[in-house]
Amino acid sequence: MKNFITYLCVSFLFAATFICVPSESFAKKRLPPISANLAIENQTISVGSTVTLVFTVTSGKNISNATVSFQLPEQVTFVSGDATWNGSLQKDVTKQFSIQVKIQGEGEFSVFANVTSSDEGNSFGRTLHLNFIASQNGVEVSSDPFILMKMNKAKTGEQRNGLLRLDSVETPPDSKRGMNQSEKKLDDVIKEMVKEKKKSKIDTSLARPVTPTVSEASVSFTVSGSAYYKDSSGVSHPIRYAQVAAVDSSGNSLGSGTTNATGAYSFTVSATSGSTYTIRVYTTLLSDIANVGSSATTTYYIESSAQTASASNASIGTLTSGTVTSGSTTDSTSGRAFSVLDAMLQYAVETFMLKGSLLPDVNVLFPVTGDVSYYSAGAIYVLRTDALDWDVLGHEFGHFLSDKGASTKFDNSPGGCHGGTSTLTAYSSCAANTKSDGIRLAWSEGWATFFSVASQVYPITNTFNLTFPSIPNVGTTVYHDTEDASLSDDLETIGSGTSGDGYASENSVMSMLWDLVDSSSDTFSDSNAKDELNISH
Repeated sequence: MKNFITYLCVSFLFAATFICVPSESFAKKRLPPISANLAIENQTISVGSTVTLVFTVTSGKNISNATVSFQLPEQVTFVSGDATWNGSLQKDVTKQFSIQVKIQGEGEFSVFANVTSSDEGNSFGRTLHLNFIASQNGVEVSSDPFILMKMNKAKTGEQRNGLLRLDSVETPPDSKRGMNQSEKKLDDVIKEMVKEKKKSKIDTSLARPVTPTVSEASVSFTVSGSAYYKDSSGVSHPIRYAQVAAVDSSGNSLGSGTTNATGAYSFTVSATSGSTYTIRVYTTLLSDIANVGSSATTTYYIESSAQTASASNASIGTLTSGTVTSGSTTDSTSGRAFSVLDAMLQYAVETFMLKGSLLPDVNVLFPVTGDVSYYSAGAIYVLRTDALDWDVLGHEFGHFLSDKGASTKFDNSPGGCHGGTSTLTAYSSCAANTKSDGIRLAWSEGWATFFSVASQVYPITNTFNLTFPSIPNVGTTVYHDTEDASLSDDLETIGSGTSGDGYASENSVMSMLWDLVDSSSDTFSDSNAKDELNISH
C-alpha cells in the first residue's frame, strides 16, 4: 500500500492507536458537512477497566437541529455522562461529548457514536466506531476493521494468508441453471473484453489461483458448481466472472476456471486418485480485470469443504458468502468483498461499452483504514463501511476511468476533501481552495458522482438486457452513502436553490451533467427555466 500513497498519520488520544489518511492530493469520496472523531482517553485498558469515550464534532454550517448518541454492545456498560444530546451546532465550532463506560466482557465488539441532522429538510450525518478485541491478556482498540487488526498481529505470512480465507456457506449439489439469452449476450461481451488479455499469472503463495501444476496426476475429471454473495437485505446474487480453482492441501492449483453470468463454473481437475482438494472462489475478475484484497498482492477467497479426487465428475454444490448487515462491524467480510468485486465488474462492463476497449487492471484495496474511500494512482481504496454503497464504489471507479481511460485529459483535480457546496469556502475539515483548484476539484468530483448514478439509471449495458443487480439503493437518481455517513443527494434536485453554488460546486456540476441525460423536463419556480435536453451519457 505504501507504494501507492504517502500518509498523513493522525494520532488518537489512545496512545497506541492511530489512523492514516491520504494526503490532500488524492480523490476522496464526498463527505457530509460534519467532521467528527471518536477516541478513548485511557492509555491502558483491560477487562474491568472504566474508560472515557470522547466524541468531537465540528459542523461546516449552522445547524439548528442536531442529535448526538452513543451505542454500546453488551460487553460494555454505561457508567456516566450524556449518552444522547440534542441541540444546535454552530459553523466551525467544535463540540466535545464524553461518556464513561466499563469494559465488562471478552470477545470482538464495537462502540458507536453518531451525529445526525435533519435541518431544513436535508438529512445528513456521520457514524464512527471503535473496534475492541478483549481477552484476559488485554484489550486492543482500533478504528481499523477487525480483519486488519488481526493481520497486523499475525507474526507469519502463513497466518496472514490464513486470514484471506473468508466465511462462507456451502449447500449440497443442485441442478445447474442454464444462462438465459441476456446472460449469454453478457457472456459474449465478457469474452470480447478479455480476448486480448494475457493469461493471469497469480502466485498461490498469495492465495491466488494458477494453472494446474500437478506432475503425477492419475485422474482427470470435471468439477462444477456455483457461487453467490448476499446483499444487506439477505438476497443472493451470482458471483459473476470470478476466478475459481481446485487446490490441494498445500494450496497448489489442480485446475482453474471462472464463474459465468449465473455464478456457475465447470473446469477440469487433475489430481492423484484418493487425494483431497477444495474449491476456492477468489475476489479476482477473470484475467485480473479487477482484484479485491487487503493489499495489491493479495486476494480473498471462499472455500468448499474437502472433496476426494476420483475418476468421476464432481458436482460441488453452491458456495455462498456469509450474511451482511448494514451497520455491523462483525458481519461477513466475504459478503462485503464480493459486493465490491461485483460492482467493479458492472462498472468495468459499462465502461467497456462506453469506450469499446478495456481499461487497465484495477486493484481494489479493501478494507482500508481511515475515514474516507478514495482513488489514487490506478488503485481504489475502499472502507469496510462503503462496501455495500455502490454509489460510492461507482464514484471512485469514475475517478479511475477519467484517470486511466479517457482519451483526453479532462480531469485535472488537485484532490482534497469536498462536500458538495462551494470548494472556495472552508467548511468542516475542508480547507478553502483557490479559484483554479476549486473549479477543478468540483468538476472532478461532480463528474465521478454523475458517472456512478447515470451508469445505474441509464446503463448502456441495457443494449443486451443487462441491468445492475437489485441491491439496496442501486439504480436510483439518489447518491447514497450509508453506515459511516448519512448522505442522500438526489441529482435531479441537488443543484437547485442554495445547494448549487456555481462553478466551484460539485452539486452544480453533477446536476448539470445529469440534466443533459435525464428524461425529465424540469420546470423551476419562475416557470421559465426548463431542461429540454435528453441525450445519452
